[in-house]
Amino acid sequence: MKGAGIYGRAFGGWLTALALTPWLLFAADKASSDFSGTWHWAKGKEELTLYLRQTDQKLSGWHAAIGQGGDKVDEVVKTDEQSITGEVAGNIAKATFRSGYPESKGGGKAELTLQGNTIRWRVIESSGEHYLPQTAKLSRVVTKEK
Repeated sequence: MKGAGIYGRAFGGWLTALALTPWLLFAADKASSDFSGTWHWAKGKEELTLYLRQTDQKLSGWHAAIGQGGDKVDEVVKTDEQSITGEVAGNIAKATFRSGYPESKGGGKAELTLQGNTIRWRVIESSGEHYLPQTAKLSRVVTKEK
């Protein structure tokens, strides 16, 4: 901006900063995505609770699901091997899950999309017997400090 004077240089710098702001906010949001925590969804007598831990781009955790109108419980407790493992890229995680229903070999793959204090859960592939919902919008469970 040769010859633009002090106002031209300041205005040009301001425009550059303004143009970059959405990209910086997008990058900050992607970098701060953290799936760690307890997440819950309920609809009627069906429920899904996820206990997730994110370390770098690795996701792991356990689940508790109630399906078929409250008649089936599909749960893997925290003392067992994790039922959910996956990879995180930005605010999306691709995960593999296994059923905790007694004597079941069921499981599948799910996509989890983090949006603030909610996770959208969507099964993209499954086989065998399991009672995790096909889709769910889970909310972060916030515990009160004493």
